[in-house]
Formats: sequence, structure tokens, C-alpha cells
Amino acid sequence: IGRLAVQGIQPVPYVFGTPAWLERKDQIPPTSNEALDAWKDWLGAAVTRYGVGGDYWDTFALTNPGVEPRPLRIWEIWNEINSPNFWAPKPDPGAYAKLLRLSDKTLKRVDPESQTMIAGMFGTPQADKALTAFDYLERLYEKPGVAEASDLVGTHPYGPRVSDVERQMAMTRKVMKKGGAGRDGTWVTEIGWGSDPNVRSDLSKNPAKQGALLRKTFKMMIARRDRWNLGGVLWYTWRDADDPTALVCGWCGSAGLVDSDLDSKPAWVEFTKLTGGSP
Repeated sequence: IGRLAVQGIQPVPYVFGTPAWLERKDQIPPTSNEALDAWKDWLGAAVTRYGVGGDYWDTFALTNPGVEPRPLRIWEIWNEINSPNFWAPKPDPGAYAKLLRLSDKTLKRVDPESQTMIAGMFGTPQADKALTAFDYLERLYEKPGVAEASDLVGTHPYGPRVSDVERQMAMTRKVMKKGGAGRDGTWVTEIGWGSDPNVRSDLSKNPAKQGALLRKTFKMMIARRDRWNLGGVLWYTWRDADDPTALVCGWCGSAGLVDSDLDSKPAWVEFTKLTGGSP
């Protein structure tokens, strides 16, 4: 957290995972009273330490005089809740609604200005028992208090073309309005394509095409930021994997802005044209 602040980077964390002393794997969410109490205690401690006015920043000011602190203000609760790959054994909007309400109450008690984000969801996951992001979000808003317990909605609008990305964002906003959260903001907490054309996936392109899709997607997002109340767009990911075969997602291994040796790819050049800096 401190090293990010020194570089002027504002973190947007997602809180995910159940420790081994509570569940046999971290994709199983906290649902028992013991697990939910532990979640509440941990989340409260995290915002007390790293949030606005957090204890950490007192020490940071002493060791980094003149550097602006970057307290955590947005908290994304879990990740891809519509897929059993992250919410095992299968997606459960009712259980997530309970976790979201508990999380928002815990965060607001410590930092009333903090913002609670509904976890980003891959629009059309292929895993068995998965739900589309739009079906899941619609069911989620049917649960009591969800619209009141969230300030933002995360999205992972992966698609083979820019038009697919745009359609997913428009559908997300439509569901939000229907659920009574039309004034809430949205974040794209993951978007990207791979650059290895040898991987069989409609999200795998070549290096030049990956860069072109980045440029077109970001410009499309900028043009529609007011319409979608869009707070930010995060590219997945900054660096290619050392061992792409170790990843569950095949195309993800080449999704970086730079390769595994930190050499620039066309995507990095396009990214710096949009954001400033030198490629």
C-alpha cells in the first residue's frame, strides 16, 4: 500500500477468500456465523488501518514526508460472484447479499465516506452452474437492502469485439436502473485480451490487435463515461505470466501490457498514449 502511494497510484482493492482455518478452499465464501464474524473483524481492521484517517497513514507520513497518502476508499466485495470458480460450490445471490450488507455496514461504521462495490462479474462465464452477470445482478437486486448496501457495481465485460464490451456495459446499466440503483456508479475492474494467437479463445488476438482493441475500448469508455457514471477502467493485466500453462484461463497468460521479460508490447504503447508517460 505504501509503495503504491509513493508512486502516486490509488489502489482499488477487492476483498476475496476464506482462510483455511474456516473452509477447505478460499473460493468457498463465508456463510457460517463464525466465518461471517471473522470476515467482519478482518474487514473492520483493514479499513481502520488503511482507510481515510487510518492508523497506517500516521506512520507513512513519518517515513515519507511530503508524499500524499492514498487511503483505500473503494472496497470491492469478492470477485466474479456469478461463477463457481470464485463462489463455490455455485453462485448464490442470497448469500452474497448477506455478505454485501454486512460488509457495507462494517465499512461505513469506520469510514462513512467509504464506497462499497458489488464484485465485478464476467458477463458470460462458461463454467458449469455459472450465471450471466445480468441474470445474477437482477436476482441480487431482488434481495432486501442490496441497492442501499452498495455504492458501485464492478464489471468484467470481456468480449471478442468492442461492440460486445459496449453491449455488456449497457445491459449492466439497464439492470441497475431496474433494481433501483440507477444513480450508482460503475467501474470496469477487469477488461482485456490476450496477444497469443496460438491460444484457442475468442479473447486471444495477436499483439497488434490487442493494442488496437485497448485503444478503441478505452476511447469508447471515455466517450460514454457520463452515460454510465463510469469511475474507472482497469486493464487485465500489466504483465504476461511466466508460465501461462499454470493459469486456468488460457488467454490470460498473454493479457499483459508488457511481456514476461517486461518488454513493451503494442498494448503498452497504446496505453501510455492514452494515460501519459513514456512507453
